[in-house]
Amino acid sequence: MRKYIIEYHTGVRHEVNVNTLEEAQEFALSGLAYTGEKITILDDCNNVVSVARWWEHEPNEDDEVLVQFGSFGFYETWSDI
Repeated sequence: MRKYIIEYHTGVRHEVNVNTLEEAQEFALSGLAYTGEKITILDDCNNVVSVARWWEHEPNEDDEVLVQFGSFGFYETWSDI
């Protein structure tokens, strides 16, 4: 098991112990809300390992959408670093 920190950039952070980064990403999605902020996942050394960026507009055809919040905006699929 590895520890990951999910940072919602709203004052909310969660530490999770999971087997893979993908499991940490799934956990992050379970707490997702319309915040207008990116979501960052850090490893146990506080290194950023994955980011879901927020875009404050409706997606275009070529955008890779993780989750959309109506016409308010969307989170782009995870970018692993």
